[in-house]
Amino acid sequence: MQRGSQSMPLNLSEPCLEIENAGFLQDEDERVDYYGNLKRKLWNIPRNLIDIDISCVVGVGSYGKFTKGKVQQHGAQTGGLVQVINDKELEKAERRVMLQELDLLIKSCEHENIVSLIGICETSTTLLVVLQDTKTSLKEMLLQSRQRDLKNNKFCLITENKALQICMDVACGMEYLHSKKIVHKRLSCRNIAISESGVAKVSGFGLSHIRPLHETPDYTRWTSHEMLKQTRFNPKAEIWSYGVLMWEVFTIGATPYSHSANKEVAARIIRGMRPSQPSYVGDELFQLCLQCWQVDPDERPSFTSLLNELLPLAESPGTCSLSFTHYNGFNYEPHVPQYEIETP
Repeated sequence: MQRGSQSMPLNLSEPCLEIENAGFLQDEDERVDYYGNLKRKLWNIPRNLIDIDISCVVGVGSYGKFTKGKVQQHGAQTGGLVQVINDKELEKAERRVMLQELDLLIKSCEHENIVSLIGICETSTTLLVVLQDTKTSLKEMLLQSRQRDLKNNKFCLITENKALQICMDVACGMEYLHSKKIVHKRLSCRNIAISESGVAKVSGFGLSHIRPLHETPDYTRWTSHEMLKQTRFNPKAEIWSYGVLMWEVFTIGATPYSHSANKEVAARIIRGMRPSQPSYVGDELFQLCLQCWQVDPDERPSFTSLLNELLPLAESPGTCSLSFTHYNGFNYEPHVPQYEIETP
């Protein structure tokens, strides 16, 4: 879908991917050339250099299942996530979209805050798309950090500066995506990967989208006011989602609007409900979240301006805007897993 097209029905679990200046190629021969051009931009991995276990499925992508794998690269084995696509079985229109999503990864994968595309491998029946395998998702890391740090008298295992650095990493990745005219539409902590070195990397868009085998994520709680009203998409909707993501980070993985069930949360957001300010998040920092949740998209900041606001906070040795110091009566904001997935 190109900008300027008519609004399409909103699907909150599987948002439509939007790409500027990348119209579908109508002619079959042109499409083959398009694929050939894409192949010249990335590593075409020989099949004997990839070791995958088809029975070890870790999730589902847009066009096939993801398995763990290893790739022989520069004389060593590199861990990878492999989406196994039976591309010969795809309908013509599906294949066109798949190729565009592959193009998205090629355009974006060189940034350190975006999950990397290692390469592709063609067999007689399948296309293997190999992505960088990261340590965990940001959501999982936050929830695992919900433990008391007695030594430092903190209520979690990550520091305030680390939380702010994660927000910076995500903003850097999103700033780069937007510079390439790519929008995400699934921005939340579950779609941010954490590398072995602790760097946050934007994932979950295009062919990097992966969901659990037996559940479908519901992104209503991260969706902007105007998109819930099914208006034409504005890239500033991503800023709204980013504000909710920051709140997720500050609350160590809490569920936004945990007091509202899925069937009622959209209407409440439209009527003005917003995530509340935790007592340990300072006014200056929470004000950034509130700016992201402006009803008028044009009033929301850009990722560049958010980075400028976050930089001095993240680089200072300590911050008065965020404190994870434990105090009497502290309770985590609730994490309600069933509110983050689609309900029958």
